[in-house]
Amino acid sequence: MTVEKETSLDDNIYSQHLSEVNKTNKVISQEDIRNDKGAIIVPKGKQITPEISARLATHKLAKTLDQVVGIENVVTGKTVFEDLLKIPTHQDVKKAISSALSKEKFARELLVLDDFPVIEQRLTVLKSRYFEIYTKTILGCHFSWLMCIERNLNPDTRKSVILSAISRDLGLLYINPEVVNKKGKLEPEEWKLLQGHVLVSYHISKMIPGIPKPAVRAILEHHERVDGFGYPRGLTEDKLGVESQILAFSDMFLAIFYKFALNNANAVLALVPVLQVNASIHGLENGEAALRIIKHFGSEFKPNHSNETIGPYIKKLKSARPLFNSLVEQLNETHALLKENTAENIYRPSEISLRTLNNLIISSGISHESISSWIEDLNAGDLKDDSLIEVERYGMMLSEGTWRFNELLRYYREVVPRLPTDSGPLTILPNFVEQAEESFSKLTVLFKE
Repeated sequence: MTVEKETSLDDNIYSQHLSEVNKTNKVISQEDIRNDKGAIIVPKGKQITPEISARLATHKLAKTLDQVVGIENVVTGKTVFEDLLKIPTHQDVKKAISSALSKEKFARELLVLDDFPVIEQRLTVLKSRYFEIYTKTILGCHFSWLMCIERNLNPDTRKSVILSAISRDLGLLYINPEVVNKKGKLEPEEWKLLQGHVLVSYHISKMIPGIPKPAVRAILEHHERVDGFGYPRGLTEDKLGVESQILAFSDMFLAIFYKFALNNANAVLALVPVLQVNASIHGLENGEAALRIIKHFGSEFKPNHSNETIGPYIKKLKSARPLFNSLVEQLNETHALLKENTAENIYRPSEISLRTLNNLIISSGISHESISSWIEDLNAGDLKDDSLIEVERYGMMLSEGTWRFNELLRYYREVVPRLPTDSGPLTILPNFVEQAEESFSKLTVLFKE
């Protein structure tokens, strides 16, 4: 895969973002902005207003906008740490960020951002235009750095991790805001466009003078997985950088943290079984480091339910368990049909993903007969705190396990329409996928209730 040929940089969208930022934080041309013929389009000293942005959109520029504009008040390394201290609404995260280690060492190492004004400019735009993404970016940077410390990685690696963690999503500033801001299910073309932020982030970062090569590589690989089922290149563990998988693990951790801890008021220790479900896809060393961090900063895990409220939750789990088992069976049947009747390049991604998912199910014990029997025998009203916690943990593992199947279903959605299903042995394939989609939909509805 030639990365450069698949990169599309839309400076017009970035220009629109700059004009919006300018309404509260002056964005000024630092030199004459010229088109590719050398003609001056915007003279030095002009604010980037919507009118100026519209004018720029009609020209191919000699230099990218981030090279020729300046923002009055930029986000610096110091600003990032100050913002980080303001963010936490969760006691365990607050404890980690306000620790002496973070205040002294992380705050100091963040100052490396000041050596890269272009990164600080883009980060300023991200904060103004996508504050929620900015928040997750700096939280992810902090957790990635903690993983470096826990793994005793050297200062150069930590520097690359900080720069790549801060920069990995800056490519979103060049993608249609309607897609970036869309809530709910994305259409296939929208999903591909959003995935494109990886290549855009890589493209704009590799042009920054002095940025370490491992940081640029990590930006490109931060959605890859050790099982080869990530994107954009589907690389396996032996081809991935250490920094890349730290970023990927951190990204996964944040998603789990928001879903199970922040939004449901759980202690981060509640995430341990969910992390164990996911540990294999981003490197066991990272999983072990993350568990040590959580156990160090985590507060006591207390159940969210009482005997009076656990009844409906147990009923939900009893309904979800057979649906989950059906989904596993349906996906295995779908893969078996693919493997028997298609070429290796078609069934191979399915095989890799399904192997990982089946290993996940076995190692986590989600579908183990003893757990199934235990769930069936549960009765609300006489459960102690330890049992309430185990019920909640099982529910989180089942929910996360269900979500992991979405990646395989997405692959089937893309590949099945391209196969000859009008006749022959593959005629039943669409029905297999439809049944799996139905089970998945029922499960997601259950876990949203």
